[in-house]
Amino acid sequence: MKMFNRQLKTAIASPADKAQIRVLRDAFCSEFRGHFLEAGLSEYPPGSLVPETDATVLFTGSTISTLKPVFMEERIPPQGVFMVQQCLRTQNAMTIQDEAFVPRWSSAFMSTGTLSQYADLDKVSALFWSFLTQRLGLDQDKIKVHIASSDKDIIRFWKAAGLEQHLVFDTKDPVYYTHKYGIDGVRGRNCNIAIQGPSSEEYRDIGNIIVVETDHKKLAVEMAYGVETAISRMLGVPTPIHAAPMAEFLPTDTVEESKIADALAASTLILNAGIRPVATNRGRVLRRYLQGIAELQPRTNISSETLQIAAESFEQCSLGVRSDAGAFVAKYVEDYRLLKANSSPDRGKLNRTLTQSAPQP
Repeated sequence: MKMFNRQLKTAIASPADKAQIRVLRDAFCSEFRGHFLEAGLSEYPPGSLVPETDATVLFTGSTISTLKPVFMEERIPPQGVFMVQQCLRTQNAMTIQDEAFVPRWSSAFMSTGTLSQYADLDKVSALFWSFLTQRLGLDQDKIKVHIASSDKDIIRFWKAAGLEQHLVFDTKDPVYYTHKYGIDGVRGRNCNIAIQGPSSEEYRDIGNIIVVETDHKKLAVEMAYGVETAISRMLGVPTPIHAAPMAEFLPTDTVEESKIADALAASTLILNAGIRPVATNRGRVLRRYLQGIAELQPRTNISSETLQIAAESFEQCSLGVRSDAGAFVAKYVEDYRLLKANSSPDRGKLNRTLTQSAPQP
């Protein structure tokens, strides 16, 4: 606890030092592993970015994408499991060229989560609380739990532990307290944990506890944090993009810069998964990110060379590899702008020309 708390104070005192944020992200994951190993849970291996176990999504967007077969096949071990998973959610790709849209979430992020049997709901809740207040040393007076008053089983632990003063009932839309899994008949009921930042009165969500169930059976209890989301709330920075790895290598001071940093991180991960900007579902997502970068770049001082260097640095930092992804992005962006400027082709022709020139994995 003392180590993480010191690192958090250092990062808050030096918000411009992005290397300190990297230290904090790594420390969060390390403390998470230590906390849940000590609690007796076993570590589950992360899945690939393109999910092998979840056909309902294009990319792995949460720990549960990898863990779905475990609870659907009733293979949750008695002690429960935890994992740390590289994730990608691509909603930002749809709005990257919308000038009025300011992204609130990071496309690429690390997720930490657990999966336990329903009988351990109170244990999971206790571990969630002790991780924040004891392991990380957060001030419990700055933690709120948003919860539906109808979810008596989720409420039970908080009341029994004398923590009822942290509960905030029914202040959100009812959908906020529910979860979808893309599986017929399977749904979730959740509470969301929020913290107050160092210089704000606002409480912002960092994670949740979810009861996974059908009409007839309780299947599991899931718990999850987005690492960049949690760190951004602790530091009081505007969005998780500002606490993400790419922010160490690209500026994020303006909305355009933040969108480029977010899109470059997503593009680099997708390219490393062997996907190219072609006419497939995943390829179209990559295409939106790349073309968004190309459209936004002239409004910033970010050069194509800087994009390449940032992508390569991000790869090394986040994946431990070095590929041609950075060079690919830089060339695609330049080709896109050149083609558009010289011939003003329609969108379909532009995409076909870029697809033909794109090197294959």
